[in-house]
Amino acid sequence: MKSRIQQLRGVSRRSAERIATAQKVTYAVNDGPIHSGLTIDLTHNSLAIHSASHVKRGDFVSAQIENLPPVEGRVVRVLEEGFAIQLAGVNYAIVAHAQCERAAKTLSKERAVGNVLSQTTGVFFRLVAKQPAWARFATEHRAMNIGDRHFLTIVSEEDLDVDNVSNVWVNIDDSRWVARLIRIGHRDHLSMVVIALNDWQMRMAAVYGLSVCIVFEDLKEWTAAAPLKPVANYLEALEGKATPLTAERKCSQPSG
Repeated sequence: MKSRIQQLRGVSRRSAERIATAQKVTYAVNDGPIHSGLTIDLTHNSLAIHSASHVKRGDFVSAQIENLPPVEGRVVRVLEEGFAIQLAGVNYAIVAHAQCERAAKTLSKERAVGNVLSQTTGVFFRLVAKQPAWARFATEHRAMNIGDRHFLTIVSEEDLDVDNVSNVWVNIDDSRWVARLIRIGHRDHLSMVVIALNDWQMRMAAVYGLSVCIVFEDLKEWTAAAPLKPVANYLEALEGKATPLTAERKCSQPSG
């Protein structure tokens, strides 16, 4: 199976997959003041933004989606609800990020059942890996006598051999555990791994960072490392000690 980047390479602007997605974006027109808004849709070389700003064709726009590197381009279409820009260069990261969001949201809806009262979800951050990979944390807030559960969702553009996995390990500092694997598979041409973490592992990861190692039946390994800062920021936001980086949504009420 081709990776997401392989599929996008050589695709013309008109035939590129257009992904409808509402992601937080900051932007400036002609080096003016910075505005905040949401994306309408995007491809690997175009971006449409909800905006009330007055723009015209040819205006220069610099924009940044969440924690991704900034992009630049020129306005090619003025819409009733905003505008669309042609990016100055091909950008596969924004497409991969949107695919990550879409896949993870679907997974969250599937998982949010039973005693889950609500769910807090962090933003995607870049992992250290051979091929582009991202991760984000999520926490299910459950009934008081059950306690919360933490999850780490990893998505990678590398085509992992998910049918021949031997073990998945979590490494934090000098400690190593067999991961509680929730799901592994492919979605939207991305490889996806979801593991569960306990409170102690989350707190350790906030100090030392963590890495995940997938060992396959042929003894080959795939490893990705998460820097400690995104872990610490998520944990602080979860405990209300920092500006929230997460969004909480209602899932289901317990019966009785």
